[in-house]
Amino acid sequence: CVCVNDYRGKGDAPDRFWAAVEPYCADITEADIHLLQEDLKSIDGDEVHSVPALGRHYSRHWAMEDMEEERREAGRAMENVDTGNRGSGRDWQRDSESLLKQAESLGRSSKTHCPLTQRLMAAFIEDPQGSGRPPLPPQERPSPILNVPSTRALEDRIKDELTLLGLFEPPEMNEEKTEEDEILMELTRKQAELKAVSEFNRQQLQTLASLARTEIERQEIRKEAQETDEEVIDCLKKFVSARQKRRSVGRKEREMAWKALEKRDLVYQRLDQI
Repeated sequence: CVCVNDYRGKGDAPDRFWAAVEPYCADITEADIHLLQEDLKSIDGDEVHSVPALGRHYSRHWAMEDMEEERREAGRAMENVDTGNRGSGRDWQRDSESLLKQAESLGRSSKTHCPLTQRLMAAFIEDPQGSGRPPLPPQERPSPILNVPSTRALEDRIKDELTLLGLFEPPEMNEEKTEEDEILMELTRKQAELKAVSEFNRQQLQTLASLARTEIERQEIRKEAQETDEEVIDCLKKFVSARQKRRSVGRKEREMAWKALEKRDLVYQRLDQI
């Protein structure tokens, strides 16, 4: 049995390491500053810190969904009617339109409503006490079973149906916040903690953005310093070449070297001041 050591992939470990580290050591660009500014704008928004309004109760929301589903099913059933039934439906529509026009003309001519309208309005208007109506005998009084929440839910469903048809105005949400609302208290407490964290993050992002702008200036000066270093190195190479050839350095070359050194000193002074 011969054991062969596989060294493939081990020689490129330094290259893979520096390739992974390079993004963290890269120069800062304007895109990075733009990203920090976008993060600051998202923190400054008030959507997260605002308390949402109290919505509709889930039972009424489900009732509205049931009515919408029934209405869609009724619409699909009407689409499957035969052509003869469609003709009779058009006749019925014309008859209903004529009846509605007659009712509208009667409503305009008289101040009283039709009996059906009066009965419908009376169903939603409470009878005030002391109206003079004699009390009902015990055998004719409504059963206590009618006072269960099912009748109340039926009344709410009828009101929702009339609201959906546009006959009633939608009820206004109660925006009053009670102190006994545990969910609201917990939400307010969590939002207070969130505000503190958001303020800390905002300060850190502002500091990071300021440091990034300063670093961009330093990067520009470093590029100038690198150019001056290359000029000084070129002058030094000329001096070494002249010495190897045993010839003296000219005055012009010396002046260029002094200018390169002075320029390099000024650039590094600017870099130290930032």
